[in-house]
Amino acid sequence: MLDNAGCIRLVVIHPFAKLQYKEWPLGRFVQLSEEIVASRKDTGFVLVSAGRPIPRPAHPRVWTLNRTTLLELAALLDKVDVFVGNNSGPMHIAAAQGVKTIWINGPSPSYWHGYWNDVYLNMISANVPCQPCEKPGIIPRKCTNVDKPMLCMRSIEVGDVLLAVMEALRSRER
Repeated sequence: MLDNAGCIRLVVIHPFAKLQYKEWPLGRFVQLSEEIVASRKDTGFVLVSAGRPIPRPAHPRVWTLNRTTLLELAALLDKVDVFVGNNSGPMHIAAAQGVKTIWINGPSPSYWHGYWNDVYLNMISANVPCQPCEKPGIIPRKCTNVDKPMLCMRSIEVGDVLLAVMEALRSRER
């Protein structure tokens, strides 16, 4: 897959989470992948869907995987330069494997990522007043902002995540 497209860098995006209120909008993940491959000729993307539908990106260096086992995901992450995703199992696996990880965070507490002090983990967060809706021992399982649902995730711009991914790729090249 990578060799045929001339890619020497690989970014994996996992746009889903067990709880949907932890998900950045899917269209923004697709836009992110398209913007990076347009600006970096050496980089390819794999969007991992976990069985949920993903719009097929038009760019030949953006691939989708509909389903993977945990072992297949771990093997794929072993070849990855950067992982981008929400607070999800695949994000935990990437960080545990030492993959440079961009974590798009909304409802989870920002201090939560202290378990991985020795790995590259860049948390992108909007820092809106209702954050975090998850507290120690309290997982609401849905957005608690009734006036502006999903404000914490919808406030994160593609450009912010794009900068974080580009920096992670640059630091990988050093």
